[in-house]
Amino acid sequence: MVRFSFCDRIPVSWLVFLLLISVGGCSSGEVDQALAAKVAQYADDAKNALLIRDYDAAIELTDKCLASGLLQQLLLAEVVAIRVKALIGKGDLDKAKDEISLIESVAVEPTTVHALKYLYWMKKGDLSSAQRELDQATRIDPAFTLPR
Repeated sequence: MVRFSFCDRIPVSWLVFLLLISVGGCSSGEVDQALAAKVAQYADDAKNALLIRDYDAAIELTDKCLASGLLQQLLLAEVVAIRVKALIGKGDLDKAKDEISLIESVAVEPTTVHALKYLYWMKKGDLSSAQRELDQATRIDPAFTLPR
C-alpha cells in the first residue's frame, strides 16, 4: 500500500477522537459524543473495508463520515483519501478524478495528492503520468515509498 501520511499508521478513530476533543466540537456548538464515536467507528470501518477490497462498503462508510459535518481538514483529507482509493479500486475513475480535485483543496501533505494521482494513472494504464506523479511526490518527500 502507498504510504500517504503519518495518519495511515494509527487508527482513524483515534484521529477523529483527538481532533474532536482538541477543537472542542464543531462550529454549531458542542459535539454529540455518541455521534462523534459513531463517526470514528465509520472511519475505522472504512479503512478496514478498503484493506479487504470491499470498495462499496468503504465508499458508503466514508459518505457517512462526510455527511456528519464533524471532520476538520486533517481528517477530511484522510477520509476522502480512503474514498478515492476505494473508487479507484472499484474502477470508478471518473468519480475518483473528481474526488482527487476535492482532496487537493484539503490535503495536509502534498504527497497524498500525488499518491492518489499515481494510483489513478496506474489504473488508467498511463504509466508516464503515473511516473510523473511519483517523481513529484519523491521531490517533496525523498522518503516517499510505493509498495513492492
